[in-house]
Amino acid sequence: MTGRVAMDRSDASLPFLRLDGQVADEVFELFGIAAARRLLPEILEDANRAASLLPAAAGSFGLPAGIPVVLAPYDIACMAIGMGAVAHGQASAILGTTICAQVMRDAPDLSRRDIGINIAVFGKALRAFPTLGGCETIDWMAALLALDAPGFDALAAQAPPGANGLVLLPYMSPAGERAPFFDEAANGALLGLKYPHTRADLARATLESLAFVVQDCLEAAGTLPAELRLCGGGARSEIFCRIIADVTGIPVLRSTDNEVGARGALIAARAVLRGTTLQQAAAGLVRLGPPITPGTANHAHYSDAYPRFLALRDQQRASWHVAP
Repeated sequence: MTGRVAMDRSDASLPFLRLDGQVADEVFELFGIAAARRLLPEILEDANRAASLLPAAAGSFGLPAGIPVVLAPYDIACMAIGMGAVAHGQASAILGTTICAQVMRDAPDLSRRDIGINIAVFGKALRAFPTLGGCETIDWMAALLALDAPGFDALAAQAPPGANGLVLLPYMSPAGERAPFFDEAANGALLGLKYPHTRADLARATLESLAFVVQDCLEAAGTLPAELRLCGGGARSEIFCRIIADVTGIPVLRSTDNEVGARGALIAARAVLRGTTLQQAAAGLVRLGPPITPGTANHAHYSDAYPRFLALRDQQRASWHVAP
């Protein structure tokens, strides 16, 4: 469209850049593709990620030539931007097929190099934890219970906090888990299951397990945010968002947009073309609903339940590496 082959710095962060922003030539060596190093395109800085639409391409699109084409940031960065979580310490979570909890920082977090990712975006670093287990776990349990999404939520609401002692470990991806810990052998499990447990307990335990995952990711980020902004399909669930608020103990806010990533790309383009900060570009474009505040009693319950969830996971980890 523009005659330029390039990528922006956020997309280049994984897997091509070191945390100091330089190209990690050793990555090409490690994967045995050193000869392909020359194919890495130009990496553009934020102020230089726009180019003009060529006349030939403009004709194909029915658009005037010369309008700017702006490289959008990395997808999860676009989601954070679209929710307005762009200042240091602001947190967001994408409740999608996988869950990605992330915190914007002024600089990369170098305290933990073994987990999570750092995405360079507009002079900041998005510290992100993209899990492999997310709302696909809800889809799986809903299918077992022969329920649609509203029916699943209604059923989960019938069980009390703690699901009568039933705990789900939601690590069911065939690839194991990658954040906020890495273990390719990770497996899911239902623990504490007894005859009195009901279908409602199964639904509630599923939502609670994923809320614990969000809390686990926020703790791994090393930042306790003042609020958590949510988007993705899972954010449509009132009870799921309420459980996340109760588990984390912080208010959660939901985007009122269906395509938060597209809005984030729009905000990023606005920042590039106007030469403004993300905060300035986002003014008036980020749309959030009213906050869901944690319930005092429920948060107290989950403050006790969350360490038990982690302890049960640690107990199960030994079995993950035993051949069936």
